[in-house]
Amino acid sequence: MAHPTASQVIGFAFAALILGVFLLNGLVMLFSPAKWFALPSYIAAQGTMRPDLLRTAGGRFQIRALGFLFAAAAIVIIAAILEPLV
Repeated sequence: MAHPTASQVIGFAFAALILGVFLLNGLVMLFSPAKWFALPSYIAAQGTMRPDLLRTAGGRFQIRALGFLFAAAAIVIIAAILEPLV
């Protein structure tokens, strides 16, 4: 197996960073939607969601459902990446 080039290492590091932020966002959204809105803007991927969604049970459910999808997608991607190593 050939050694990875510098650009490949940088690419893998960047992918790991993005995947980590994606997983963090999903888990915080899932377990604490209120704290998710308190995260710094450079970490929280809030898009058009606003804290007024927390006022209703339906809004909190939407945030938690999206958090579940984010976390599940990140876990599936991590599992797919690690599968050849096992």
